[in-house]
Amino acid sequence: MTYLCAALVLMVAAACAYLALGWITVWRFQKGCAKVGSSGEDIAETSQAVQECYNSLWPSVTQLKPIHKASDSLAAQLRSFVCQDYPGKQRIVLASSGPVEGINPEHIGLGTSVPVVWSQESLEGANRKIAAVARAAERIEGDYIVLSDADMYASPDLLRRVIQPFADDKVGMVTCLYIVRRAKSWGDIWEGINVADFSASVLVARQVEGITFGLGAVMAMRRQIVEELGGFAAFKDYLADDYQLGHQIYQRGYKIVLADTVIEDVAEGATFAEYFRHQLRWMRTYRVSRPGGFFAYIVTQGMFWALLLLPASQFAWWSWAILLGWMLIRACWCISVWKRLGGERLARYGFLAGIKDIFYAVLWLLSFFSSKVVWGEKRYKVGKDGKMKEVK
Repeated sequence: MTYLCAALVLMVAAACAYLALGWITVWRFQKGCAKVGSSGEDIAETSQAVQECYNSLWPSVTQLKPIHKASDSLAAQLRSFVCQDYPGKQRIVLASSGPVEGINPEHIGLGTSVPVVWSQESLEGANRKIAAVARAAERIEGDYIVLSDADMYASPDLLRRVIQPFADDKVGMVTCLYIVRRAKSWGDIWEGINVADFSASVLVARQVEGITFGLGAVMAMRRQIVEELGGFAAFKDYLADDYQLGHQIYQRGYKIVLADTVIEDVAEGATFAEYFRHQLRWMRTYRVSRPGGFFAYIVTQGMFWALLLLPASQFAWWSWAILLGWMLIRACWCISVWKRLGGERLARYGFLAGIKDIFYAVLWLLSFFSSKVVWGEKRYKVGKDGKMKEVK
């Protein structure tokens, strides 16, 4: 065996070690989630501060829901955030740059005491979602803000779980993992594999370095801290607004906490082209926001190294065995992780993870060649500071 072959075998082994760490962190997270109930039972393993929060701290919360376009399930998704088992006062502000067909705030809040209002104005900004949120933030009431993407579906105890950790004064943001549980197209399935991988990587990051960023699925924040940062208007030109919000809160000395729950990312039948554009945008966002993690990403890709091993070993039988062994381990890993994070219905598609890795290695390489992204119907160039400028 040549030195090159030996090095490539070690890289595959390192990728296997990463999978082992990822599976352990997912298993621990799932175990922790199972022990905390929405009604308050079985929280003995949590800190005293969290217990006190669970029992007595139910502050007033304003939920901000940015909406870009209607979908078949949008009303149900919004209703899931209205119908929360939350003892404190709450209100919901829908944020958009104009009317959205088929959405009526009165119907969204029907049968509840939760007021639902709509802000249909927007600031000027490259990030249209945050530009609309910045205007909607003028209607915030209370000391806590929960910003969540419109394509999420919440369990009834979500607000309880994201507010609990604020009993600790050092907590500045609580964010949330997400998973795809239902699919309408093959684009959704590929997206689901990516999301399962990403959620596991977040748990590894928490284990290794702690959470230093926010996840756009759900971000609960102290209103005072957001205002200290200049409000949401300060983020209206960033591509990765969720990362920047969390990271700037972290840089001010506050802790970013991962909630002990997983929210559902509702897939809407994406085509493969839409999936490709979304993932390429995400990869370029990753390169700009977390360059260290971006360059370390390729180290964890056993498929990449196993494929390189084939020609390096002159296609020896043992290199084929390593490739097939990696594909089997990777498939079993993805199926297990997806299932443990709540994607039981789709977990069987985890056997495609090896193919996804090949495709993602291509995306990783493509992300070097341009800083331009497509978002909606517009093209933007992303600067080194993470801010976007529209290009023709």
